[in-house]
Amino acid sequence: MDDKPMSTSEKWFNEFEIEAKGPRYSQKCRGKAILDFFERELSHWSDLLKELRSKPGGTPNTLSQIIGYFNEVKMFSDRVTVALASDSVDEAKKQSERFKAKVDELHVMPLRIVYFTSPVGALLQEAYRMDPLFGDGIYKYFNKQNIRDNNWSELSGFMRGFAFETSLDSVLKVGTDRELELLSKERAEWQQRNIDVNAAFHDLKGQLKTWKEDFITASDAVRSEKEKKLDSLITSKKSELDNAVKEGRDNQLKLENTYRDFLQLEAPTRYWKVRAHSYRKRGWLWMGLTTAFTLLVVEPLFYILYNTPASFNSKLLHGDPLAIKSLIVFALIVSFLTYLIRIAARMTLSSFHIERDAEERQQLTYVYLALGKEGRVDDKDKAIILQSLFSRVDTGILKEDSAPTMPGVGAVVERLTGR
Repeated sequence: MDDKPMSTSEKWFNEFEIEAKGPRYSQKCRGKAILDFFERELSHWSDLLKELRSKPGGTPNTLSQIIGYFNEVKMFSDRVTVALASDSVDEAKKQSERFKAKVDELHVMPLRIVYFTSPVGALLQEAYRMDPLFGDGIYKYFNKQNIRDNNWSELSGFMRGFAFETSLDSVLKVGTDRELELLSKERAEWQQRNIDVNAAFHDLKGQLKTWKEDFITASDAVRSEKEKKLDSLITSKKSELDNAVKEGRDNQLKLENTYRDFLQLEAPTRYWKVRAHSYRKRGWLWMGLTTAFTLLVVEPLFYILYNTPASFNSKLLHGDPLAIKSLIVFALIVSFLTYLIRIAARMTLSSFHIERDAEERQQLTYVYLALGKEGRVDDKDKAIILQSLFSRVDTGILKEDSAPTMPGVGAVVERLTGR
């Protein structure tokens, strides 16, 4: 047990008194009992709020207001506690008077603070547990607040508060038959009015539901029509896009194939071009040699024919061995030079022939690439063209060359374009 001596401010506060008042209720407290009393009131109402929150149906708004007022009182009581701890009598008096003024302010009608242990508090506890809105109606009566329209529970609570304040409970229990009849009539009229209002509300609710369904139906029809048009447009654009994509892919594939063929035929084309140029130079070289050999044969031959030695005219006819030998040597020289002329001529013709063949193969490659880009070359035509491009060349030097016959560029183009 704490034997600490009581301070001067505590001794003074033990003589301080506050009266808690309400309808049919009055409670006087002195000293620290005041602080304990208001602490218990706040705790009881808070416990009731927790209890109601754990049940279905919601919590009453007015109960939160009551707890709010007790929290305001608690702020002043805490200041009193602090002043008592400071052992300042003046400060304790000052804070205690403010505390009492706040409590008296809440006692002034309209009623704000309701004590848990008072008759109104007991009435509210029962009402809150039965129907939160019914309890709101009772509190609003004592707090002079307006109730909500078309709310039977709050109206009933409001009338219950009036009956409690005016002691109408006893009238309802022991009143005359006339008073009971009047009250029953008023109640019946109110209930009928409430039924009529509810019926009108349900009719309006039904009309709103019908209007909503009609609006939704019309909206669905418009939306369905727009969706059909949109789907049709999307399908059309998708088809166009698919066709464009397919065409683009086909063109890309053709270009890729053409480029691949170009890469494959680029080296042969360059080779045929160089070869054509080389054989053109060879042709002109062999043509020069042929001309030179021809001049070497023709010029001495004409000279001997027009200026025949005398020994050929007499000694050859008389069988002179020297003349015969000279004739044979001359004939051999002429035959050898003639053979050289023949070879040079063949080489000339072969060079120009191979030059033309190389040029045709080069041009045929370009034609093949151009037609391949347009997609006009199938596998059969491709085999013919490749056979023509890479077949053996008939040089023209040997007779009956076994190389396959190469179709010309004109024949290939005519076959491809004559479809």
